[in-house]
Amino acid sequence: FHWNDAFLRRFSLALDFAPYLPGRTRVLNDEGNQEQLFLSIEGAAELPSCCAASDVGHVLESIGMEVTVRSRQGAVRCTVVRGQKPAAGALLESLGSVGDHPIDLKFAGDVLPLGRYFASSTVAEGGRTNPR
Repeated sequence: FHWNDAFLRRFSLALDFAPYLPGRTRVLNDEGNQEQLFLSIEGAAELPSCCAASDVGHVLESIGMEVTVRSRQGAVRCTVVRGQKPAAGALLESLGSVGDHPIDLKFAGDVLPLGRYFASSTVAEGGRTNPR
């Protein structure tokens, strides 16, 4: 929830198709353990003035399978896709910067810099493509 709201939504939509799950986070419970949770970001939500001082990642509201979470820019509405629905007041924490293609928790843009993932190629004899 440290990324901007538009990027959170875009990232969620990019992963929201079978067999994949949308964004993953962790719920820090009272015992200090972390439980995995998958959320679909539905969009920006109004941040109540009483919650303006809340930390990023705090669950502000939990109704049905939807939660409202404090984001860097305000708040976002989310639908729980898999995992235990967190109660209001719970803290969601990202693993951040882990995995095969990590995204820095401090990433502030709207679109990822994907240039490093595009391989330039040359055409070899026989018409096959060889990476440079």
